[in-house]
This record gives sequence, structure tokens and C-alpha cells, in this order.
Amino acid sequence: MQLLGCLAVQGDVMLRALRFMDSMIQRDTMQKAAFLNDLTTFWHKFDDRVLRLQVLFANAAHVSAV
Repeated sequence: MQLLGCLAVQGDVMLRALRFMDSMIQRDTMQKAAFLNDLTTFWHKFDDRVLRLQVLFANAAHVSAV
């Protein structure tokens, strides 16, 4: 996964958010709360398909795990 290690990609907030959601179950409560608070400021920038398949799925999976 050399692409994910690229500095230009690391600076992309949208990609970083998706990567965070992939490991959200491993994060502590404060990190999750801060992330969800920040997500409200840029969720509208995601494509509808990404929102349905990644953002909604990750958050629904987390809620069901709690």
C-alpha cells in the first residue's frame, strides 16, 4: 500500500477520515466523539455512494457493537 504512505495522500482529510473509520472500533470513546464532531463539518463533501457504503456502514457497525 505505497499509495497510502504518500505525503500528498496523507494530507487529504477525506482519505484520512475513511482510514479512521476503518479502524474506528479500535479507537477510544474520546477519539470517536472528536471524529464524529469533526465529521459534521465535511461529510457533505463525500460522494453519495461513499456516504452510503463507507460512512453510514462504519458508524452503524460501531453503534451495533456498543
